[in-house]
Amino acid sequence: MDEDDQAAREQDARDAIREFHRAPLKGLEHLFPHLFPDMFPDFQAPTSPALLRQSHADLANRRGATSSTNSTGQKKRTFTCSNCEKKYVSRERLRYHLEEARNRCTDPPDMTEEEKDERDEQFMVHKCPKCGKGCRNTNNLNFHSKTCTSTMFPSLPTTPTTPPTPIGTVPRLGHQPRQTALSQTAPKFRCYDCGIAYTSLSMLNYHKREAWDRCTDPPEMTAAEKDERAKALTSTGT
Repeated sequence: MDEDDQAAREQDARDAIREFHRAPLKGLEHLFPHLFPDMFPDFQAPTSPALLRQSHADLANRRGATSSTNSTGQKKRTFTCSNCEKKYVSRERLRYHLEEARNRCTDPPDMTEEEKDERDEQFMVHKCPKCGKGCRNTNNLNFHSKTCTSTMFPSLPTTPTTPPTPIGTVPRLGHQPRQTALSQTAPKFRCYDCGIAYTSLSMLNYHKREAWDRCTDPPEMTAAEKDERAKALTSTGT
């Protein structure tokens, strides 16, 4: 009888430990059938631990989950232009279409080509300083300026138009960023060859690298000597 009592006490202890670990899983028994053999007697435990992971099909059948057929079968909302009947997947794209396509989809049928040209000129308020082409906004103008190679209306001179600043006088300002120009920062770094002053050392170094053929040439230097000097610097990689 002592051995039977000892076995019964051990079995009770094992049951108590099992119930202790199963207590937080109440209501989720269907997710862990291998831990509740009394509720799922027909369940057969898999031989590989990897098979215990739930597949995508099992997760799709859980409460609150939508199947793939329902999610793909739902029709996406579209936004249609009332003028040209074009459809867009977002309101922002439709708004961009209405702003940029005012000369394509909002024109009345009886509008002539001359009237369209006059209307387009009203929106082309940003002119390219090189070729004179008009753009609607500054973004288009900046993009055009990067690829424009026209010299009909040069925006910046290729050679300095003012003589070097004598020692003791206030130097003229070179290119400054917008925030520096607004704050009226006094220039501290001056090029002693042409007299242009900059507010940062990096801008002065850039000026020395890019403007070596404009500010470091002596007045008596000829064009042939400049070409030879440029070829020598290009071959040395400077």
